[in-house]
Amino acid sequence: MKTDISGSTSHFRQLLAADLQALLSDHRDFLARHAAEHDGRIIKAAGDGYWLEFPSVTGAAKAAIAMQEALRLAQLSRGDDRLAIRIVITLGDIAVRMATLSVMLLRSPPASKR
Repeated sequence: MKTDISGSTSHFRQLLAADLQALLSDHRDFLARHAAEHDGRIIKAAGDGYWLEFPSVTGAAKAAIAMQEALRLAQLSRGDDRLAIRIVITLGDIAVRMATLSVMLLRSPPASKR
């Protein structure tokens, strides 16, 4: 799973440095907590985005749904000023080479070759 805060550049410009650090720390804790509830964990940070791994795609999907629902419920009265995250779920093996995270995606052959 890959996440990042939607519209972070414009949102972050409005924050003081201490407020930005608090937001990023809270965001990391939020992701880690929801991932752990579905046997997942953060494996790499990338700015305001994170790579997470789960033992199953089902766990990743359940965590993503829980994250989006928790954000929605926590910000009911914020309107357009609410924090939103993008979440992408991939299926594949994870390999770390020279301290770089690589995701090798599993692809099905085209229907004509099955």
